[in-house]
Amino acid sequence: MLLGGYALFFETLPLEWAVLSLLAVLFVFFVMIVARIRWLLLAVVLIDIPLQLQNTLFYREADADYGAIGGINVSITLMALVALYALWWAESVAQPTRDKQKIVIPTFWPLVSYIGIVALSMIVAVDKQLAFFEIALLVQMFLLHIYLICTVRTRSEIVYIVTMLLAGLLLESFIMVAVRAIGHTIEMGPVKLRIDDVRVGGTIGGPNTASGYLGLLLALPISVIFTNLRFPYKWLGAAAAAMGLVALILTQSRGGFIAFALSLTIVGFFVWRKGWVSPAVPIVGVLVLIGALLLLQDVIVPSRFSSVNDDAATGRLPLLVLAGEMIRQNWILGVGANNFVPTMWGYITPRFSREWLYVVHNNYLLIWAETGTGGILAFIWYLITTIRWGWRTWKLDDPLLSVLALGITAGILGHMTHMMFDLFNSRPLVQALWVYSALLMTLYNVQQLSEQQEVSGEYSPSLKTILRLR
Repeated sequence: MLLGGYALFFETLPLEWAVLSLLAVLFVFFVMIVARIRWLLLAVVLIDIPLQLQNTLFYREADADYGAIGGINVSITLMALVALYALWWAESVAQPTRDKQKIVIPTFWPLVSYIGIVALSMIVAVDKQLAFFEIALLVQMFLLHIYLICTVRTRSEIVYIVTMLLAGLLLESFIMVAVRAIGHTIEMGPVKLRIDDVRVGGTIGGPNTASGYLGLLLALPISVIFTNLRFPYKWLGAAAAAMGLVALILTQSRGGFIAFALSLTIVGFFVWRKGWVSPAVPIVGVLVLIGALLLLQDVIVPSRFSSVNDDAATGRLPLLVLAGEMIRQNWILGVGANNFVPTMWGYITPRFSREWLYVVHNNYLLIWAETGTGGILAFIWYLITTIRWGWRTWKLDDPLLSVLALGITAGILGHMTHMMFDLFNSRPLVQALWVYSALLMTLYNVQQLSEQQEVSGEYSPSLKTILRLR
């Protein structure tokens, strides 16, 4: 009966909602026959970071075209997150004494402060609906962040999460290579495989957004190679790193290359200090990179890398001036969350009449302009806290968790550098960063919870064990 009603309702839906609702129904049926529901839901959340299976409520295309968050995302991630919280609540009711171990959530107050200040900025926002769009996104990501820290307690779960992150990276990289081979954008319901001229964005969005995702994640598969995991995981890491590098090249993003180069340098330096690689390995790595660039030279626009005075770079300078003027006049509460676009028109003078207008391509200045001094300080507090705990986990010298922490921390440091050159307010980049920082906290907690157990030799559950759903 319910299926019959859904079939009638299905015919009235637009294509995007029809596809998304069909996926949701199939997902519910799949969950009903799968025993390890939580693991499946976690996989959905992690792989959806690049895939972006979603639709948008109250979408405002005119504002989104200038870089604002254009609506409220209704995604597969949101559906899975609701189910995960329902399972967590059910388990806590059924077994109230379970999982009472002490855990640390050092990012809790920085993120609560940041979200609180973002919400407070709504008071001064010219467009309160746009401000609400950003608040809704941040609350979703905060709930995901807290869920991961509070519920992931074992090394098997850590390995599973890392495996799913690498699987998502590998899948997205293949998609981007395929889109470049096809040569044009493909739209299938809520899924859009994007290419801008010769620069590839894949399912993530624009090329710069894709490079932000790739630059953040690429250090992780490299660090997996240096863990004590079994060879299947290391081969997965090597494949994800290789394909991810090709995909990064296809984005032709200078900021993405800078982020990746910095994170790779950090990982390389610390594994060299540990004596895990010979000095020749970095040289081989550089040669491999040069070889990849030579193989892909036909799809790379040389002017993007040989000239610092091109239109893309110089066109962003007036946006920095515009953001600076907003900050100067609204340094306490800012102009309102996600309100850079509707506010900027009041700051346009004749000097900007011929300039390209968009949201400022500097995440720090954007946060400062929109949420004031308190907002940028809270955001920096969150980033510093994340890096600090990543460093603490690295210093624990755990052959699995510490090495993973190195890759994640290096990726975040590269990402922090990239934030000075591009826009990072879209869901895939916010979700990837907040999942990464949650994973760092989880690595530390898991190590502390298992401190009494000595880890020696190779450790990792088999792929059959962690991927078994029944």
